[in-house]
Amino acid sequence: MDVKEFEKKAELKVSEECCCATPVEISRKIKIHGELCNKLKKLYETKNADYGDSMHPLFEEYGLTAFNVLFDIKLNRIKSLQFKKGNYESLEDSLLDLANYALIAVTELTDKKNEEETKKKMSRY
Repeated sequence: MDVKEFEKKAELKVSEECCCATPVEISRKIKIHGELCNKLKKLYETKNADYGDSMHPLFEEYGLTAFNVLFDIKLNRIKSLQFKKGNYESLEDSLLDLANYALIAVTELTDKKNEEETKKKMSRY
């Protein structure tokens, strides 16, 4: 089988799998997603209470590069954990950390954009 045939079969399989989820399965996964989002929010709140807004100064100094470094470290950890059990952190914990880092990055970008828009509005007066 050549690459084109493989890609075509893979597309068909993905298409078939996407269309056959039942409303119950979708509802169950939406519930799990919501629970995970709540867990991420609580983790973010706890860590901010313990460490303060530690990512903000790094974002201010290095921009998204600060997050790129964290993403890279966490992705390497995930690659390692998918083949063996970690001593300190599970695969799920690492994936949740990665998701939270991405959310924190978007939060920093959004906050910066809002701050710039506010400054722009205030300069008109």
